[in-house]
Amino acid sequence: MVSAVVQQFRDGLRQIFSKAQETITYHSITRGRDADDNPIEYITPSSVQAVVQILRLDDITEYAGTLEVGDAMVFFKHDASVSTEDRIIHNGVTYRIIDVFPEMVNGETIFFQALCKREKYKPSGEAHYLKTLSESMEMADSVSGTIL
Repeated sequence: MVSAVVQQFRDGLRQIFSKAQETITYHSITRGRDADDNPIEYITPSSVQAVVQILRLDDITEYAGTLEVGDAMVFFKHDASVSTEDRIIHNGVTYRIIDVFPEMVNGETIFFQALCKREKYKPSGEAHYLKTLSESMEMADSVSGTIL
């Protein structure tokens, strides 16, 4: 059972989220190996509600050495499933989640704060593939269960 204090915080945040949140694309990343033992990432996309703050010069001093101008802090509701190395897409820019902090009151999570690095390039080289889970499954079906 959630305490009255925690519920108050969540109700206040729900009001903030209702005014400031936007829909972003969230890519949950699952890693594995293909039939040739090359590393592969499966991406499961979804739409989620979050508050996104793109960092400006005056925001940087708090995160010096970790984040830079143009990176983002993203705030998710307490019941969101957020993991490091997952990615979000906001206004056409892809960000990689580098750290997630649950903000807590009386031992209960109120919201999650994610520190996100702007992706400057897509991974390439050494057999590094990005595929959505459905594309991977279709490919597997089309070649008798072998993922290329």
